[in-house]
Amino acid sequence: MKKLLIVLMFIVSITGLLGCGSDKFVGSWVNVKTDSFFKMGEFYGYPITVLEIRKDGKNYLLQHRNYSYSVEFKRPKLFSGEKQEDKRQYTYTFTESNKRENQNAIPATLEDDQLVVDAMLLKVRYVYLSKEKKLTNNVNESYNHCSDKIFEEVKAKERERLTAAVKQLNPENTIVFIDETKK
Repeated sequence: MKKLLIVLMFIVSITGLLGCGSDKFVGSWVNVKTDSFFKMGEFYGYPITVLEIRKDGKNYLLQHRNYSYSVEFKRPKLFSGEKQEDKRQYTYTFTESNKRENQNAIPATLEDDQLVVDAMLLKVRYVYLSKEKKLTNNVNESYNHCSDKIFEEVKAKERERLTAAVKQLNPENTIVFIDETKK
């Protein structure tokens, strides 16, 4: 009985250790680019990037998917009796901007606990920050771990920001959001 208990404890401990060794880089990561370079105006959607990282033998493959809300707005028609300054309808369409079925994945290697992408002129180094549970790199990008729920939360936060900007301009403006993606 004692031997059986020891064997069971050994199996449980080995199983636990194997689970703890899961790869911290593998998975989906999301980044919303809100820095000044990407700001095209408060009424335009910020680019949202989902970075998919998967193992490929001893190396890794990285694949970026870029999403954003594009805007189309309609002013009152001429000679309709409405002033051009009056309310507008803003239609935001959420799309994947680089939608390609066989988008090339970028190879990466693990060096000194960093994921390294060797670009032509630059080595991009991804580092996992365990305290913040974030992925950062040396080109000032920061990614949060992304699940379907988090991706929907990011989209909702962007819708709130766009709605506030449009309503601040004129509270009578109407806003329509269309989602053409399925993550």
